[in-house]
Amino acid sequence: RAQAQGPALDGEARSEEAAMRGVWRQLAIASRSARPAWIDPAAASSLVLLRQWSAHTTFPHGTTALPHDQAAFGGPRQRGSQQATDRPRTCFRALCSTARTFSVRDAYRFCRLVNRITDGEEAQRTLEEWRQGEHAGSVETLLAYVKGSYGSSRGVDALGLGRVSHDAQRVLGLLGQNRTLDGAVRVLVSIGAWKPHTLVGMAVLDRDGFGKEVASLARKLMEDPPEDPDLSSRLDLTHLRTVTIDDASTTEIDDGLSVETVEGCGRRRLWVHIADPTRWLRPGDAIFAEAARRATSIYVPTGVVPMMPYDIATRTFSLVKGRPTCALSLGVDLDMETGEILDYVVRPTTILVDERLTYVGTDQILRESSEEEDPDMFYLARAARARWGYRKGNGAETFASYSPKIRVDRGRDEGGKGAGVTIERNDAQQQTVEYTQSGQSIVSEMMILAGEVGARWGKDNGVPLPYRMHYKPVIPDEEEVTAIKDKFARTANMAKSFTRAVLDCRRPRPHASLGLPYYTQLSSPIRRFNDVLVHLQVKSVLRGEGPLYTADEFAEMAEAAFFVERDMKQVAQQCDEYWIAYYFSQRMDRVWDSTFLSWKSLEEGMGYVQIDEVGIKHALRVDTPAVPGQKLRIRAVQATPRLDGNSVFLFEQVR
Repeated sequence: RAQAQGPALDGEARSEEAAMRGVWRQLAIASRSARPAWIDPAAASSLVLLRQWSAHTTFPHGTTALPHDQAAFGGPRQRGSQQATDRPRTCFRALCSTARTFSVRDAYRFCRLVNRITDGEEAQRTLEEWRQGEHAGSVETLLAYVKGSYGSSRGVDALGLGRVSHDAQRVLGLLGQNRTLDGAVRVLVSIGAWKPHTLVGMAVLDRDGFGKEVASLARKLMEDPPEDPDLSSRLDLTHLRTVTIDDASTTEIDDGLSVETVEGCGRRRLWVHIADPTRWLRPGDAIFAEAARRATSIYVPTGVVPMMPYDIATRTFSLVKGRPTCALSLGVDLDMETGEILDYVVRPTTILVDERLTYVGTDQILRESSEEEDPDMFYLARAARARWGYRKGNGAETFASYSPKIRVDRGRDEGGKGAGVTIERNDAQQQTVEYTQSGQSIVSEMMILAGEVGARWGKDNGVPLPYRMHYKPVIPDEEEVTAIKDKFARTANMAKSFTRAVLDCRRPRPHASLGLPYYTQLSSPIRRFNDVLVHLQVKSVLRGEGPLYTADEFAEMAEAAFFVERDMKQVAQQCDEYWIAYYFSQRMDRVWDSTFLSWKSLEEGMGYVQIDEVGIKHALRVDTPAVPGQKLRIRAVQATPRLDGNSVFLFEQVR
C-alpha cells in the first residue's frame, strides 16, 4: 500500500502495518486462551486501523468473508473445533461489521478536495451530491461525529461514537481544524454539506418538516373534516365582536376576546376564546402522536419550529380573521371593583374573528380613542386592571423585565455578505410592577383569568387536570430589596428566591406568584401539547363521557412532555445566544449603556447588567463599587457564534 499510494503516505502506512501485526499477535494469543480476553487495552487504538486494513487485505487462511458467530465472544474454548480456530477472526469481523470503512488514503484525498473548495478552486456541493459521490464515507463520518458528539450526553452509545471519532478527528487534524464538534461543523459548512447558521441542536432535534403520514393526515383533515364530536353542544357566538391581539409576526393564533351584554340584566360578560384543534384531532392519530413527540412549538430568531404541521396549525386550527372557526370558550362574569369571579361557563363554541390587532395597534386605540368610541376594548382594559388588582391583593409577585426581539435576514447570506441581524428591546413584552393600560396587559390578564377559570371548573367537577402550584418565595433582606428604586434591578434581586412551579394532577393548589387559589394552563393548544390534553379532558366531561385520563395518566404524560419541552427550550436558547454573539461580533467597538442589576458573586466581582437598548441581560466583571440600578458603560471584548451551542459573548466595563 505504501508503494501504491506514494511517498507521502509511506511512513504512516508502515506504522499502520506494524500496529496491525501487533494486534494480530494479540488475537492469536487470545485464541489459545481458555477465556477470550481477546485484546489488550494497549492495542485498542489499533482496532480502527485493523478495520480500515480489513477492507483492502485478505485475512489469514485466504478468508475474506467471515461468519458472525456471537458465541465466539465468550465461553470456554473447545479444543480441536472449527469455532476455536476461527475465534480471533469472528471476534474481529463482529467488531468491524458495525463500523464504516474509511481508509487513510480516503482521508487524504478528501482533505485535498476540501482545501480546493475553501480556496475557491472548486464549487461547494449539496449534502445529496456528497452522498452520491466518491467521498460519501468521509462526509457521513463527519456527520455521524457531529450528531453523536452532541447527543452523547443524552445516552448515545459511546462505543458507536468512538468508532467514528478516530476517523473524523484524523480529517480535522489534517485540515488544521480543532478536533471538536465545532471544528467538524465548520468543515461541513465550508463544503456545503451543512446549512449555514444551523445549530447542531436544531439538526439533532430533526424538526425541519413532518413525515409523510403526518402531512397526509393534515391535508385530509383540511380538505375533508371529520364529524364534530361536540356539534350538538357547540354554542354559536358568531354574533359577538371578537378580536385577537398578538405580535405582528405571530402565525399560530391561539386566543381571542369578546364582550357580551347579557340580555335581561344588562350585565356584561367576558369571553376568552381558545383555539380548538381537538375538534379535528383524535388521540393516537399521526398528528397527535407527533405533537406528543415535539411537546411544544419553539420560537427562534429565524422563525418558528411548530409542534403541528404549519398549514393546518395556522389556517384550520388558528382563530383566523373573517371566517367561522371552532373554539373552546370560557365566559366570565367579573366583579369590576374587586376582580373576583362571580360566575363562569365553559363551552365549545363557534366564533367569528372580526379584527386581528397587534399589541402596538391596541395601545394606539387605548391611547387615542375613548370608551364611547370603542366600549368593548376599554371594558377589556378595565377588566384587566381589576384582575391585576385582585391578584396583587392576593400576594402576586410582579416583575419588571425586557426581552430582546431578535430578527434575522437570511437573504443577506447570498454573495458572502452574511446574515443581517437586528436586536431591539421588545417593549410590547415588558412586564411592570405597576399596571399599565396596554394590549400586553389585557392579553396577559385574560389568559391568567382563563387559567383560573379552567382550574376552578376542574375543582368544581372533580376532574384531574395538570394544576400548577407555586410556593410563596421567602426573600432574604426583603426590606433592602423592596427599597431598590430601579424596578428592573428590584426584579432581578427578587427573582433569586423564586422556585419553579410544580404540577399536581389530583387537586388544585394555590399559585402564590400569580396570586391565585388555583391555576392550570389551557390557552395554547396549537403550540403546547399539555394544553391539548386539557382540552380533550374538559370536552370529554362536557359531553357526559367522563374524564378521558386519570390523574396518574395525566401526571405521566405531563412529565414526559416536560422533559421534551425542556430540551426544546434549551435549543431555542442556544439559537438566541448564537445570534446575539453574531450581532455583537459585528459591533466590537461600540460602547453600550447598561443598568447594574445584582451581584452574581461579590467576592469575585461578577455582576449582572441589562443592556438598555436591546434588553439583554448578561454577567460581567464589575471593577468599581456598584449598587442595583446604577448606570454602567460596557463593551464587547469577545463574541464568537458557535454552531455547537457554546456561543460566547463577553463584556467588560468601560470607565
